[in-house]
Amino acid sequence: MLKIFPFTCYLVGEDNLIIQCAEILLTRSHFILGIVSKLAAVKEWAYKNQIPYFSSLKSAKVNMEESKFDYLFSITDDSQSISGELIRYPQKLAINYHDSLLP
Repeated sequence: MLKIFPFTCYLVGEDNLIIQCAEILLTRSHFILGIVSKLAAVKEWAYKNQIPYFSSLKSAKVNMEESKFDYLFSITDDSQSISGELIRYPQKLAINYHDSLLP
């Protein structure tokens, strides 16, 4: 059986799928250092789970710069463009998941 060691990450997203992904990560003992979304439901979920919440990438940028983290997950995020600078912050990968055809 493949053993996956806990990792650290930030999540960015604009629909409820981000909550489902975050819950999976937490049940598998990974660490979410912050969640970026404009959705009220995501904000409420983040506060309930004691995860730092940011309403925009701009507001999360300082935290991302100062923390060492493994992955940046962009989950069905259509409204916020992730800059090349932000893509370089994770120590392992920046991963974009889009659940439909791209334009």
